[in-house]
Amino acid sequence: MRMELRAFRELVGRASGLSEESDFVAGAVVAEAQARGELRQERATVVANDARRRAAGYRQVAVHKEQGGSSRDLGPSPDAAFLSRALAKRLGPWARKLREEGFGSQHAPFPEDLAAAALWIEEQSEADGKEWQRQGVSTFEAEREILRLSDEAGLVARTEVRYLKYIRPDKEYRQMAGAFPGTFLWRLSRETESVAEKIAFPPEVLVGFVLSGSQPMISRVRITKTHGRRKVAQEDIPCRSVTLEFNTADLSYEELRALYGEIREFFGATDKERLSWPEFDFISLVESMGGPPRQGKTRFWRDVLQRWNELPASKSSPLSSWLSARNKYVRLDGRMKLRESFGSNAAAVEGRT
Repeated sequence: MRMELRAFRELVGRASGLSEESDFVAGAVVAEAQARGELRQERATVVANDARRRAAGYRQVAVHKEQGGSSRDLGPSPDAAFLSRALAKRLGPWARKLREEGFGSQHAPFPEDLAAAALWIEEQSEADGKEWQRQGVSTFEAEREILRLSDEAGLVARTEVRYLKYIRPDKEYRQMAGAFPGTFLWRLSRETESVAEKIAFPPEVLVGFVLSGSQPMISRVRITKTHGRRKVAQEDIPCRSVTLEFNTADLSYEELRALYGEIREFFGATDKERLSWPEFDFISLVESMGGPPRQGKTRFWRDVLQRWNELPASKSSPLSSWLSARNKYVRLDGRMKLRESFGSNAAAVEGRT
């Protein structure tokens, strides 16, 4: 059944658990009207789900982290919505106390309006920064002030620059604004980061909850990928890891399979065989012999062949010549990126004798 805009928006507001005046409800309704050219009652649940995704900031995109890498959340579900509502109720006193400190009232200063909250954060951050510059506060003095304030509160200080994470409804990625010691933004940043470490809400979602009263939404699963290189004793070592945080139990088998495929793709293992124990033994043998040399390669691979055929593992993976030994290593290098992992002499394996 076709519906008028106002009635449809009210219906979506009720179905989503958000106010019909919410920017996220409005955005979801407008997107539906533009995509389909009409508003139909039977589509209200779909549009309500879109509104909840917008409110929680859960778009299926990467959110880049400071240390290199990315994280994203799996979208909402009824179970996640139920748990989110329960957690938000328990966090009510904490949020009201922060509002009282920052605005002199326990009521959200920007009710159901994350866009206005984001604008205020940006303007306040700029004003705070100018005030610190006006006072001529150096970086050293700023860090000393952080330590002083932390000592007064009986906390352990982190003296690096603090940023407040927040959501802009018109942006895909979470935003960050500078927070200066002694300001409300600094306090809000510290509080939301601390609570986020204990509860499944991301800090940017908690900031929106404090400032706008918008219902925060936990992620059912958060997948965090980190990659980069680390300097250790002059060695540039590649590092990769994936972390999964499960916050609800209602994941489908298909979603778990998709996560598994995403992890394999991140590690470059898509459509590749897993490393077998005989292959591991072969790689270990080559590396124990110093890895492929730049000179005397024929002799090296003949020695590898002789020693390999003396090992029990060779029974399941026999080699007939030094060329087959070298080619086996080349194939494993293509699958496992041995030169990247071991570095140094491994690059010599490509050269001809």
